[in-house]
Formats: sequence, C-alpha cells, structure tokens
Amino acid sequence: MKCFFSNGKAPENIYMKYAVERFRRREIVAASIVFVMIEIISSLGIFKLFRISMRDRQAQVLNLAVIHGEEMRQMMEHTLLLDYTLEELVQSGGGKIADFPEVASRLLAYYPAASNLQLAPGGVVTQIVPLNEHAGTIGYDLLKTEKGVAEILAASGSGKLVLEGPYSLIQDGRGFIGRLPVFLKIKNHTDEFWGFVNVMIDLSRLLNMLQLSELQRQGYAYELSEMTAGMEAKIVIASSSGKKMAFPVKWDFTIANTKWTFSLEPLAGWLNVFHIVLVSLLCLMLDFFATAAFLFMLQLRRSNRKLKQLACIDQLTGLYTKQTALFVFDQEIRYAAREGLCVAVCFIDMNNFKYINDEYGHAAGDNVLMKTASRMRACAGPEDIVARYGGDEFFIVFHDRKRIDDYDEAIKKISSSLQFTADIGSSRSVLISAAVGAAVYPKNGKSIEELVQYADNAMYDAKRQNREKQMN
Repeated sequence: MKCFFSNGKAPENIYMKYAVERFRRREIVAASIVFVMIEIISSLGIFKLFRISMRDRQAQVLNLAVIHGEEMRQMMEHTLLLDYTLEELVQSGGGKIADFPEVASRLLAYYPAASNLQLAPGGVVTQIVPLNEHAGTIGYDLLKTEKGVAEILAASGSGKLVLEGPYSLIQDGRGFIGRLPVFLKIKNHTDEFWGFVNVMIDLSRLLNMLQLSELQRQGYAYELSEMTAGMEAKIVIASSSGKKMAFPVKWDFTIANTKWTFSLEPLAGWLNVFHIVLVSLLCLMLDFFATAAFLFMLQLRRSNRKLKQLACIDQLTGLYTKQTALFVFDQEIRYAAREGLCVAVCFIDMNNFKYINDEYGHAAGDNVLMKTASRMRACAGPEDIVARYGGDEFFIVFHDRKRIDDYDEAIKKISSSLQFTADIGSSRSVLISAAVGAAVYPKNGKSIEELVQYADNAMYDAKRQNREKQMN
C-alpha cells in the first residue's frame, strides 16, 4: 500500500520556497498557454465570423449584379424585337414596307434605346429612320465591307440575328447594331435571301435607363463588358472608374451571338476594417479577462493548498499534525487488516521539557523541539509519518515493515537518537532525553484507540522506569 503521504518528512523552509517558486512558474506557463489557446480560438472565430459575413456580403452584391445584368439583357432583347417586327413587315409586304418612315417613327417611340431602324435589301442600306444624321449610311453595302463580313455572311446563311459593335455613333457615343437576315417565300416554296433589317441601339440611352451611376453613389464599383463569339479579348462597355477590379463578383449572360459580363464590388472592400479592429480588440480584452480569471483560479487553488498544508503541518517543527497522523494510522490499520500485515505506532514524550521552558524561556524550548523533530525525521523511514502530537509529545506511524523485529530496531534507533545534548544559544546547552512507547497491530490492539492507548501506557512505563533508574 502506498502511504497517504508520499514522504514522511515535512518540507524544510528552503524547499517550500523553491516549491512556491516552481508553482508560480507553472502558473505563468499555464496562463500563457491559456492566453495563446484562447487567442487562437478567438482568432479562428473572428476569421470564421468575417468569412461568413464576407460570403453573405458577396451573395448580396451578386444578387445586385444579377438584377442589373438581367435588366441589361432584357432591355437589349426587348429592343432587338424591332428586328423581328421589321422582318414580319417585310415578309408580309412582299419585300417592301409601305410608308416605312412613318411606321419606323411609330415603332421607335416604343423603344427608347433604339437610335434608328434600317432596311438593307440585298445587303445594301436603302432606308434609314431617322435620316437626318445618318444620310451618309445610305448605299452602304454590308456584304462588301471588310469588318464583320464573316459574321454577316454566316448570319445571312443561318437566318439568326447578329449583334455587332460597339460602333462610334455619328451623334457621339457608342452603339450596337442588331442585324437580322430576312428570307422571302417564292413560288416553289423555297426561301430566298432578301437582305437585312437593322436596329441601331444607342448605348448611352441604354446605360441611362439602367441607372448604373446610382450604383456608384451607393458605394459600388461596376464594369460591363462584352465579348463577341470568336474574339479573344473582352471589350469594356461601361465602367465606374476605368480601373481593374480586385475581387469582383460576376454575372455572365448571353445576348444573341455575344457574351456579356457584369462585374460588381464594394468601393470600401468586402470587409469593414473598423469592424475587424473593433472585434479583435474586444476579443483581446475578453482573452485578458479569461486569462486573469484563470490566474485567479490558480491563485485560489494555491491558497487552498496552502490552507490544507497549514492544517496538515505543524508550523514550528515542520512535522505533520496530530489529526494527519491519526488519519494515516487509521488507513494503515485498514490496509494491514486486509493484507494480514503488521503496523506499529510510536508515542514519544520529552523528559523535563517544562523545566527547560521555565528555566531558559520559550525560545529555548522551541529550539529544543525543532532539534528533536529533526532527529526523529532523520531516524524515521522515508514513508513513515512523524507528527507533533501536542506540546512536547510526538507520534510516529511506521509504514511497510513486514516483521515485529523491524519495528523494534526502528524504535531503539529513535530512542537512542533522542538522548543528546542540545545547544540552546548563549553558550548554553541542556541534556535532552525522551520516553518512547510503542504498539503493534494486531498484537497490542485492533483499533486505533486501543493501539494509541497501549503506546501511551508503554511510554509512561518507560518514563517511570527512567525516573527509578535516576533515583537509584
């Protein structure tokens, strides 16, 4: 059985000093570890929090980009419906639109993004509404121009609408042309290429209708770009700053043969730096408070340990107290009863201690008690419990001795060591002696009360025999 205390020796003052210093160093190390762990956890929490916040922010901005991108697509497709209206009019008129200027003017009133409408039979522009600013385009042969010939020819063969541009407009600004090839049914029910109907879209009107400038006032940077099929580089149609964006969200959409991208990002960045600093400072303060609370708990634990130690250790001699010794003795008896072993206790009382106190003072008496305690610790085993029972009485619980002879040898050694001359200061010395009585379980008793009483009686017998020897 392991004894209740790992060492029967009470700690010296210097040992206590080093133990306290080591404990304080452990406190500092533990507090530092706690601080770092809380800081890591809080940093991960902040990172996760702002990551979620950034994702939410990106989702909001992407939703805004989708709204404006889809609005752009719908406006363009709505305006390009003019091509199909003109196609229907040409086909129903057998290749002609009666009173085209009046019809075109009425149509343009319902499509504000459209700049002009054109008829190009055989690929040659013959009519434009309004004509004032576009008279120079009359006679323009689309099939003979170098720019866009491949797409125009492909469109004429496929019958699909082609969006071209952006072009510089005569009235300033830029625009796109929606070209739709028109085919007429001839007598043998085959399709014959008639030419093109064209719709010019004024980009500035379109952007004004989108109100992109409002996005900039709301704190966003935007960019609208277009890429025609077969082209490698994109063309920036509109931009809030003209600078390349850092981390925008993008919404891609398709209009006819062109691919468009609407990019959007907050001017102030995705994360609020002030919020990051504020939350970081709050977490740091909470970290300090948590670490301080942890240190307080360690201090409280140390204080409790010290209180327990004060309750277990006699402050003068450094030996264990009576209560501690009796508790350990009771545990030893229980263990010995289970294992069929022996256990012994030694009761010690100093001779003539009252005379030393009265003659030389309490300081000298305390000095004698400390020297006596030191001698008993030196003679006792490393796991024996040496205690001050009260006043000048001492108590030793022997641990882990197999035979009764082992106890006899230890008791004789202790009894012999307590016969000595003690220096009490001022060149004075006194002769010290003590009476020792012992009891062995189960030979001299089976309960702690019986054994303590037996050892006490044996000690008084030894004291009486000592007095009789001195008288003779």
